[in-house]
This record gives sequence, C-alpha cells and structure tokens, in this order.
Amino acid sequence: MSNNDVKDLIENSKQVVIKKIEELPKQGESKSWKILTVVLPIVLSAVLGIIIFITESKIIKQIDDQSKNYLTQLAVAEHYTKLKLQVYSDIATERQKWPLS
Repeated sequence: MSNNDVKDLIENSKQVVIKKIEELPKQGESKSWKILTVVLPIVLSAVLGIIIFITESKIIKQIDDQSKNYLTQLAVAEHYTKLKLQVYSDIATERQKWPLS
C-alpha cells in the first residue's frame, strides 16, 4: 500500500462516517421534542407563578396578623396610659383637698 492508497482509504472512510452521521435523526427535530420545548416553559412558568402567588399570600397574611397584633398592643398601651393619667389626675385632685402642713 502506498501513501496515496492510505490517503484514499482514510478519505473514503471519512466520507462514509459523515454520510452516516447526516443520516442520523437530529435530536431537536423530532415532534415530541418540539412539543416539549413549547410546553415545558409554559408549565414551568405556571408552576413558578403558583409558587410565587402562594408565598406572596403567606407573606401578606403574616403582615396582616402582625399589623393587627401591633394595633391591639397600641390600643392596650393607650388605654393603660389613659388609666394612669386618670389615676394621677385623681391623686392630684385629692392632694389639693388636703390641708397644708
């Protein structure tokens, strides 16, 4: 075998391999793959949207609960302060009635 025969044999083998590769079905071109590439982003977006909605609802509920709790604490503190002021006022009124020593 001469060098030219070896080169021809390699070239023929190369051509056969290229032809076989071109005959193989391409992965991205099957019908199921096309459907999957269209449907998968839609499904994932919907799932992500649902997860975000649920998480947002939980956060809003927590904020509402904390807000109601703070309002209740504020009302109790305000009532307590009013009672303290009333007691101080009553004591001051009673103190004024006492004779000077």
